[in-house]
Amino acid sequence: MASSLRIQTLGSLLITLDAQPVEGFDSRKAVALLVYLACTGHAHPREPLAEMLWEERAQAQALANLRVALTSLRQQVGEFVEISRESVAMASDTGWWLDVAEFERRLDAGSADDLAAALDLYQGDFLAGFYVDSRAFEDWMLLERERLRLSALEAHDRLIGHALEGGDTSAGIARASQLLQMDPLREKTYRQLMQLLALSGQREAALAQYETCRRLLAEELGVEPTPETVSLYQQLRSGEAITVAPQPGVRAAVAAVGANPYKGLRAFQESDAPDFFGRETLTARL
Repeated sequence: MASSLRIQTLGSLLITLDAQPVEGFDSRKAVALLVYLACTGHAHPREPLAEMLWEERAQAQALANLRVALTSLRQQVGEFVEISRESVAMASDTGWWLDVAEFERRLDAGSADDLAAALDLYQGDFLAGFYVDSRAFEDWMLLERERLRLSALEAHDRLIGHALEGGDTSAGIARASQLLQMDPLREKTYRQLMQLLALSGQREAALAQYETCRRLLAEELGVEPTPETVSLYQQLRSGEAITVAPQPGVRAAVAAVGANPYKGLRAFQESDAPDFFGRETLTARL
């Protein structure tokens, strides 16, 4: 039976082989090398790898250190790494799994279920708490961390939009609360949460969210809420009904051309024309 290697990087780093943690690497830089190879997904010449991880060393010493790290990889996860005299890469025909790759695959699929599955994988920031003494690796890690974090924020945002549009207030409230834990200054999310709370009959809680938003923006950024947020707050205070603007997408396009323009098998009449105005836009969206 073939072995299975899993590399989890979203949150605390965990590397397992056949469901057992791999802990015998000779150094943290050997671990960093494995993660870098998996995340980048292509072969790397030895010299740049050595320079990245041992930038303070002369090239000969850096390459010698790389050889030691590669020996450690061979011992711990040998079949999953292809090592030649010139380059190093993850083996393409072995059963290894990377959470970042699955996270991005789910995001690209784009359905609500896929977005939720992607966020289930996002257990925390990329390589949270992981450190090696390499400025180049740290720079790469921080860029990846920010990129993946922004992707997670956007996925949360899209799911909140789905919840608003579909009237699923409980799911939307939970999702908006999670997003605000990740980014407490995200004003758009406060507006969405205010709408969701109001639609679920929790108007006082919605007003309280505005006060939280206003206070944090003032304390952290020295700014006031935008007119859009203030207008929503005033609507809530006055007791006006809250309406949700259609989210960009197919349903909005359908609403623009009529709820049900189909008239059966009878011939179209001139009076039917308004039902089909703008159908080019709908066709393009579909």
